[in-house]
Amino acid sequence: ALLGQRLETPALGEQIVYGREYSANTPYFMAEHIVYDTPISPAAAHVSLLLSAARDVLQQEVAVLEQIDFLAPLIARDGERRAGQVILTPEQNGQYQFALVSRDALQAGSDFTRHCSGRLQTGVRMQPAPLDLTAMRQQFSSEVDVSAFNQFFEGLGFKLGDGFRRIQQVWKGHNEGLSRLTLKADVPDQDIYLIYPGLIDSLFHTSL
Repeated sequence: ALLGQRLETPALGEQIVYGREYSANTPYFMAEHIVYDTPISPAAAHVSLLLSAARDVLQQEVAVLEQIDFLAPLIARDGERRAGQVILTPEQNGQYQFALVSRDALQAGSDFTRHCSGRLQTGVRMQPAPLDLTAMRQQFSSEVDVSAFNQFFEGLGFKLGDGFRRIQQVWKGHNEGLSRLTLKADVPDQDIYLIYPGLIDSLFHTSL
């Protein structure tokens, strides 16, 4: 599972903690998101992880992530292993504080680094408004060359796998962007993800 194994101990009280290991190739998205020759878990992976927690742990079809702070990159170079934990702390009214932390799995007693924190709200009822995609498309004045878009990120030091190059078309307007994305069909263990991080990351790239 994407979250890993649940840690069972009465010392946690009502906290929910899951642990899993990160390396240069595990989970799969680590090998697809390389920045300056270094495998880094993207912010999109943290979002994907928390959405999976809402669905698989809290049994929520709809949840809201808010007040998210991305505090430090989760890096796993060749030969390194990081012991990661997702911590959910219940509050009132169906809200949880969340945190993603990790430490060196090869060094006993090493300090934890906090990578991401925020709040997860459950019990939300939302009915998305219908979208007229044709009318929306007409609001954007020009189409951007996707190959140039990819070259832009390469110039910033990114080496992205196919799972993170999911923008098929992109248009720009006045301080707005619109893109058409497709999901990579052959992602290993795709069923463990509610949304594969590469798709979320491509959505984030649209804003740039």
